[in-house]
Amino acid sequence: AEARRCWMIDAVVAAQQAAQHGAEVSDTVKFVVTVASVLIAALAIWVNGYRADRARRRELYAQAWEVIVEYKEFAFAVRRRDSNNPASERVRITTAMGDVQARLAKSEALVKNERSKDVAKAYADLVLETRKIAGGIVRRSWNEPPIQKDSEIHSPEIADELSALRNAEDAFQVSVKADLSWWRCFRINR
Repeated sequence: AEARRCWMIDAVVAAQQAAQHGAEVSDTVKFVVTVASVLIAALAIWVNGYRADRARRRELYAQAWEVIVEYKEFAFAVRRRDSNNPASERVRITTAMGDVQARLAKSEALVKNERSKDVAKAYADLVLETRKIAGGIVRRSWNEPPIQKDSEIHSPEIADELSALRNAEDAFQVSVKADLSWWRCFRINR
């Protein structure tokens, strides 16, 4: 694209110089140069628009992924709550969970309204599975005593339970990768 644009600029400059030096430039050359310039400008506008849209979608999908990760972290946070201040910990954690739930709902709505129905479905499935699995761990953890020792901080049993989300996470990532592929720009709805 850059080489074509440079060629067109050279042709326009040459035509202008020829006109200034008294040489006659045919109407056909003028027309060809004008049409080519317009086509190249239109292509540049289209390419820049596509790049901007792709960057916007990439950011949206990254934010949607981020809120899933934050939601999953509550499975650990509830177990790690401060046992010396149960009331304040309840308020702190549930307030933070409320914020994440709101961002999760917003992300789901935004992704749902994107052009890729594959990404929307994969994200809806991921949200559903995350709420079921991570949300189930959170509910159960509120009924269990908080951890008391540093050796319990890693909670490998929780990590094992969360690994059940791997298929839904992978499906979302695969659909995002397909949506952000360059060839996707030639398809309108999927």
